[in-house]
Order: sequence, then C-alpha cells, then structure tokens
Amino acid sequence: MPEYIERFFLEAYRSFGGTVAPVKGRKGVWSISRVPPDLRKLPDSLERKYGKIGAKYPQITFDKEKIVGYSDLEFVGPGHSLFEGVVERVLRQYGPALRNGAVFYNADATEPTVLWLLKCGVAVILTTPQEVVRSLEGMESDPEVEKIAVEVSMRYERDQGRKPVSVEEENCGWDVTSLDGGQVARYIEVKGRAGEGGVALTPNE
Repeated sequence: MPEYIERFFLEAYRSFGGTVAPVKGRKGVWSISRVPPDLRKLPDSLERKYGKIGAKYPQITFDKEKIVGYSDLEFVGPGHSLFEGVVERVLRQYGPALRNGAVFYNADATEPTVLWLLKCGVAVILTTPQEVVRSLEGMESDPEVEKIAVEVSMRYERDQGRKPVSVEEENCGWDVTSLDGGQVARYIEVKGRAGEGGVALTPNE
C-alpha cells in the first residue's frame, strides 16, 4: 500500500540524516532538495541494476496513481534507485536485528512471500506450519491479559530510558509508540497470551 511504503521511506531516510519536506498544496507529494552524499553511494551491483541516485528530487510521490498527467512528478518505490539505496542502508545497518527477528506466517499463503516493514526493512512470510495453526485455534480476546502485556511492554521501554505512549485507542496498527529524545524510536504491537504459543496479526497490524 502506498501509504506504508511512504512511511517506511520517510522514517528510514530521515533516520539516516536526509531531509524531505511535503510540497505545499499537493497531498502525498514530497521534495528532497539534497540527498546526503553517503546515501548516494550504491553498491556497484545495485547501481548497475537500478541506476545512479540523483543529487536532488524536486517532486516525488509514493503513489503511482498520482503521477498520471504530471511530467514533473517522480514515482519512488521498489525498483527506484533512491528507494533501493535506502533499503540497502537499512539492511546494512539493521541486518543483525533482522536476522534475530520474529518469524511471520500467513495462514492463507501457498508459498513464501515478502513483507515490507516500517522501520526495519523486509521480512519473508512463510506458509503456516500446522502446529502453529493449532496453537491459535480457540484463541479469544482477554482484556485483562492484554492490559498486563501492554503494561509490561511500557515498563520495559521506560527501563531502557525511552518514553512509551499508549495508542491502543487510535487504531494505528500498533499499541505503543516509544519515544527517545522526543523522536519516535519504536512502534510496538503488543500481544499477550495467558500461556505459550503463537499469536495472530490483523492485516492492519
């Protein structure tokens, strides 16, 4: 979805020192006046595949439908040199965390697919093993367990020196936004179970 690709790019690009600003009067259109030199350096293999990263991008969008009828508007997404450069930097910087990350399963998948994640890049979605499916059968929402889980997560964030903010009622797709120095450090989707086993994610999550 364009809005998720947009949010991934904006947060990753800014976290690496890039500046991107919205174009006044044009929703979903952004401007990059200068790409930081270190972000313009693509590995040779990626540069041959996607081309060089430009020094600036006056008007970009992450929604292909917006470029119809606008010759001055550039679509940025998977396959664009700037986007692929940001992804490469994310994978290089956060690679160890990704390798130690969670395993995602899709109960409807018939073959492995790819999931784009805000903040940390990509993940492979696997077909769901039957033992995982069985562990989710009969699960019911328990507000008390969920409340405890959120409290534990927020306590952990505070212990790490961050400021967690509950956004459970805002339907963001996650439960806690954790701030560090006034900037968003982590988006946390909390899952609590009374026992051990898998958890299920909604499409929005």
